[in-house]
Amino acid sequence: MDKNPENNRIFAELVGLCWHETIYADDYYSHCSCGEVIPFGKSKCQNPNYATDPRLVLREMKYKTNFQEFLDALMVNAEPNFGMIKVDYILDLTGKLRDAAIKFMEGLKNK
Repeated sequence: MDKNPENNRIFAELVGLCWHETIYADDYYSHCSCGEVIPFGKSKCQNPNYATDPRLVLREMKYKTNFQEFLDALMVNAEPNFGMIKVDYILDLTGKLRDAAIKFMEGLKNK
């Protein structure tokens, strides 16, 4: 179970993605923070759950950051030839990889 669901929003914003929230709803439409106007009865904008699918974190990190530097921070061994991410990060469904990515990106901002 995700201990910090708010971290999904934080991660999305750090990698430059829109986080969807209903900002206004009436009997006919709901208005999302991304600008979408959704007719009543249709599905609303969806936010990914980065805690329960660590692959989503890796995909966003690959395109939005220095991916190799991020992988180096997660490696089991300091030797570059091993290049494996700890299984704890990949199999975890509580947000461990997402939270590590947040910590990594916040560290980049503070350099």
